[in-house]
Amino acid sequence: MTPARHVVVRTIERPDRRTVDALGELGTATVHEAIGRRGFAGPHLRPIQQGVRLAGAAVTVSSHPGDNLMIHAAVEVCEEGDVLVVTNTAPSTHGMFGELLATSL
Repeated sequence: MTPARHVVVRTIERPDRRTVDALGELGTATVHEAIGRRGFAGPHLRPIQQGVRLAGAAVTVSSHPGDNLMIHAAVEVCEEGDVLVVTNTAPSTHGMFGELLATSL
């Protein structure tokens, strides 16, 4: 079995802010369909706050359940206007993000 590798990409090519703003006006579903992407996350993923829109360059994280090391690393890469997107490699009920990370961001 190959051991898990942690990889931190420190340089992210971010889209132009005008492009992000224009795509943000269209909404996630429209942009997703227009670019021919796959990877629908499922109907269980819903916003917890209604009536709010968000658009930014995605800084993505894949974490092992119960291990938020890569989230801490990604926070150091985030810049103003970025959106931190986190997933776990397996279903988890661990609290991966709390006050410390929110304050860091």
